[in-house]
Amino acid sequence: MPKWLAFLRGDMTTAMRSLAYLVFLLCLVLAGIASAHSHPTSRSAPAGNPWEQIIQALASGQMIERQQDSDRILFFITSKRAHTPLSAGISVAPKGTFLDRAEYEKAYAAADDDERQRKFPAGGMRAMLTSFFFGPGGSSYGIVSTTFDDRFDVKIVVADKGSAHTPGDEGFFDGFALNQRLHRAYEAALRGP
Repeated sequence: MPKWLAFLRGDMTTAMRSLAYLVFLLCLVLAGIASAHSHPTSRSAPAGNPWEQIIQALASGQMIERQQDSDRILFFITSKRAHTPLSAGISVAPKGTFLDRAEYEKAYAAADDDERQRKFPAGGMRAMLTSFFFGPGGSSYGIVSTTFDDRFDVKIVVADKGSAHTPGDEGFFDGFALNQRLHRAYEAALRGP
């Protein structure tokens, strides 16, 4: 029986540990970055799209699964440590897919300085914290951003199914730092060697 069904049997501890993972999966599905028709693929990224090389370089040794659904690419990265419950979903799509510029500008204008520091992280032309879940059994949060050239939207969802802290060698799963590193690497890839 799947862990998430443990709730039906009355095992609340197991069910709550699985809750963060379920929320993470729900965020992926609702955000439109995982399609029922998508499947793992080993096709190269389209010409002019350096994301596969960027993600592989940044993940350095983490386990990566790649899926493509028309113009969207999803990278699902899990920790290389067997018992570390960290994972990240990174989706790349054409601009406007995850972050509507008008909605972003409206939210940014309505925020005070403290809220801007918390809700609008560095990285890309525009970036915004979108979803959070903190509870028994884990946490997850999402960041959406647009590249500096206004060509791609990037969505990062990081889930931690219960660890109290991130070990030093698992820094890849810091979504705020990851957002900055992704955008710096993208800019460097466009500039060339």
